[in-house]
Amino acid sequence: MSERDDHLWDPDVHPADPEVAELERLLGRFAHDDRPLAEPTPVRRGPSPWWWVAAAAAVVLATTLWFVLEDGEPKPKDASIALLADGRVLAESSWVVVDTKRPQVLTLGRRAADDVGRLELTAGSRLQIQRIGDDRTQLYLERGQLHAFVTPEAAPRFFQVGTPSGTCVDLGCEYDLVVDDAGEAHVRVTLGQIAFEFDRGDVYVPRGAECRVSTDGAGLPHFTDCDSMIRQVAEKYRGARNATDILGIAEFLCQIIDRKKDSLTLWHLLRLDIPEVREVVERKLLVLVGHPDVRGKDPDAIKGAAPLSDEEWRRHLESYWW
Repeated sequence: MSERDDHLWDPDVHPADPEVAELERLLGRFAHDDRPLAEPTPVRRGPSPWWWVAAAAAVVLATTLWFVLEDGEPKPKDASIALLADGRVLAESSWVVVDTKRPQVLTLGRRAADDVGRLELTAGSRLQIQRIGDDRTQLYLERGQLHAFVTPEAAPRFFQVGTPSGTCVDLGCEYDLVVDDAGEAHVRVTLGQIAFEFDRGDVYVPRGAECRVSTDGAGLPHFTDCDSMIRQVAEKYRGARNATDILGIAEFLCQIIDRKKDSLTLWHLLRLDIPEVREVVERKLLVLVGHPDVRGKDPDAIKGAAPLSDEEWRRHLESYWW
């Protein structure tokens, strides 16, 4: 210990040198005066100004998580079309599985209303929500039965339901669609019309008609009240493997069809790119409904008339389908 430090431990015996003495004089006013220290009065603080920010963030996070966990992803804020089940908005990629005996009703509309459409799924049905939008709504019925109503005011092709066999495209209608365990689809239209599209083409099914479609292709659309023989042949058409088989089916149908509305079934054969089949079917149609450019059914006048395209035949025949 140095001599300058001795003053710090025993100032009475070791006087301070001049520099230390001057420092003690300057700091003396800050020395402790032996009075007891007063305990500080606690100050009550209000809540931090940031508490509401944290609370708001927690609410937003909780709400977002609810949508993600319940529906798969948040609903876009600017979407005006929504599909709901029991008041809950269904998100894209989610599934509706009906495992109860009570049918599940879904509503489709703007601002959570049912002004666009209404769907009913029966027990055992499994439906995926693939796309919900103002321009197109796309669902996928893996199995089960769906009853769908879409307002006639909806744009054509707005509402579509896919199946393992193809896609049922709404043209403003009401229909029943059934998909069995093998993936075969059976559609029956009660209002309006639909198109059923598949890998090798499509079929047109108006009100009162039905059609079966499998992964092998589509049967011939036919009216529900048609003769049972027409129904059997129309459904077995899916098994036709070559032009000879199809020609045999066409010739048989031309023999047993005598109602003008059943020209729906013949028209679908007319669309095939098989000259022999087209010749047989056109000959039957000219006898059944005549030529649109010829009054009556005079054979010579019909023979000299210009041939009709598939679409021209459709416009001529549609009046008998409604």
